[in-house]
Amino acid sequence: MLDLSDLLKRAVGEIPEFDAAQLGRVAARRKRVRAAMVMVVTVALAGAVALAVGVRASRSQHGRPPIAARVVTVEVADLRPGEVLETRYKVRVGNLNAPVFVVDVPHEGVLALVGRSTSGGCRVEWVRAPGYRRFESDPRVAFEDPCHGALYALNGDCLGGGCYRGLDRVAATRTGTELRIDLNATHRGRTIQTANRPSPPPTAVSTALPVVACRTDLALTPASPPSSIVPPTNLSGDAASRLSIYADTTGKLVVLAPRHWTCSATFGADGSGGLTASPTAKHAPFVTASTDGGCAGCTTATVCTYFPDLAQPGTDCAPVPPATTIFHPARHLARYIRAGEEGVIIAQQLAGQTIDWSERCRLPPANSSVCDTILTAFIHEHPPS
Repeated sequence: MLDLSDLLKRAVGEIPEFDAAQLGRVAARRKRVRAAMVMVVTVALAGAVALAVGVRASRSQHGRPPIAARVVTVEVADLRPGEVLETRYKVRVGNLNAPVFVVDVPHEGVLALVGRSTSGGCRVEWVRAPGYRRFESDPRVAFEDPCHGALYALNGDCLGGGCYRGLDRVAATRTGTELRIDLNATHRGRTIQTANRPSPPPTAVSTALPVVACRTDLALTPASPPSSIVPPTNLSGDAASRLSIYADTTGKLVVLAPRHWTCSATFGADGSGGLTASPTAKHAPFVTASTDGGCAGCTTATVCTYFPDLAQPGTDCAPVPPATTIFHPARHLARYIRAGEEGVIIAQQLAGQTIDWSERCRLPPANSSVCDTILTAFIHEHPPS
């Protein structure tokens, strides 16, 4: 019978002798394997990164160009003063891919303009473009907004028709016969001249009604002093206690509206413009007046809807808005009612030119008689002819 010590001696004797050299070779082999695996992983990651960069660059070439590629060159050697070149490049503004126009403006040089109207957001058209039928004959007009009637000069400045600032510009530098355009750098068009709210009012008014001089944006400084403001007549004591006179700084548009309202006015270089008086709350009642005087195309399109005898041959008159009731108290005078709103359209023929004046009034139903007083005063101010 073997004791425990004999068993331990036999077990130890069966264990192979420790070989340090062989263990060192195994460790070195394992180290080389780990190094190779690290190298494989590193190469794989580098390849994945390179592939991702390549795919992104490919997408940039087929979609929106990368920032570095948004500087383009346009040849302008054949561009003459007063001419316009529509390039093949676009600038994304809102939902519109607006074209980039290159113009040669006398005394200003070659400019790059964004072909998007600042009035309604539509694409503008060069009036001399092949196949385009212009609606404004003023020689100063180079671009038109066919959607809303805004008019722009060759350098992009606003001339009227509802715009309040000129076309946006794209940063451009001319070198010899080439124009380098940075499509990433656009600048807001020049705002028409702003006249600060005057104090006291621009003209004297001999009436008990308070007068509010509206902040007025002017495309051009008036060559003559403001016309005198003629106060409305035949107002009842109740109406006079509830109304004020609101006038632009030139005295061209004068309206009655409830007291303690705010107002503003805008006029283009062609004489078209408008004035709006309203409370400060959003979606509130309002009184607004406008004129298209000087904008022949705008006037024709407006008046022929209400006065067919003034329609010019070939003019497409706009349809009467739905749910509108129209009646004609006098020749070239139309009054209408629709959806809680009352208004007047007046046509005046002065020196062979038709000028239209319009006013709209929206007040709570309980104040419908006040709207009637406001519209009647406007008709007295601009009698039809």
